[in-house]
Amino acid sequence: MCLLGFSLCFLEAQTAIGQTVLRSAPNADPDRLRVIVEAGAKKAGTNAVEFGMWVNDRKVVTMALGNSMTTVPATTDMHYRIGGIAETFMSTLLLMLAEQKRISLDDRISRWFPHLPAADQVMVRMLVANTAGYIDYVTVDDFLKMQLAEPFRTFTDEELINYSVRDDKMNFPPGTSQQYSHTDNIILGQVIQRATGQSMKELYDKNIFGPMMRSFRSIRKFRVQSCMHSRWTARSTSIALTGTRSGARRQDCPPPIFMPLANGARSSEPAG
Repeated sequence: MCLLGFSLCFLEAQTAIGQTVLRSAPNADPDRLRVIVEAGAKKAGTNAVEFGMWVNDRKVVTMALGNSMTTVPATTDMHYRIGGIAETFMSTLLLMLAEQKRISLDDRISRWFPHLPAADQVMVRMLVANTAGYIDYVTVDDFLKMQLAEPFRTFTDEELINYSVRDDKMNFPPGTSQQYSHTDNIILGQVIQRATGQSMKELYDKNIFGPMMRSFRSIRKFRVQSCMHSRWTARSTSIALTGTRSGARRQDCPPPIFMPLANGARSSEPAG
């Protein structure tokens, strides 16, 4: 599924230094936006598109076009597969937990997985660095055949780990080389949960998403206050012109960022 995103600016036309002429707000008509998105999707040749527009906190329109896969129409309830971004979150969380003394990077995973091959040699740091040596389950023939035969099947972590280790084979002895492995990441997630007694959702909410959103709201409040346009200010998502009757000066305002929403769409908000 492809995302077609638009960032809308509220910009006053500058006619002379220290002078601005207010321009009306951008077209927020849902029907007109649908035409624009459909045209953009057709031009880009996308299979599917999810699109949303909000003005401040008011939803203007959300929509989905095309098929997410064969015979499955895209809907605004669908989620985006974020892929490798999840590993960045996990490694950040791991280091935060290590600072909190809730887990050590030098712990052997035999504490939680005593029956895994070479578990007494594999340290937590090896999982996050992909130097543990476990075979990537996505390369195992049986897994590939099952995935093709049942594309909507959900696998448990235990099932995925078993595809990798069931023959007691490894890519290399722990710590002697490096090779990307989804298995390492699955095991790491389980190790973190078993070491802390909390789910990944609980840990992410407490350590990353909760503090991030509190900071984001604070930054957003500051930006809105500092970049609000007035009689002497021209505002866009990237630049504000501020000044007094004697002249104007440039004030940099942060560009918009896209925040993922629970329904898989994305919202344009100012960055900090």
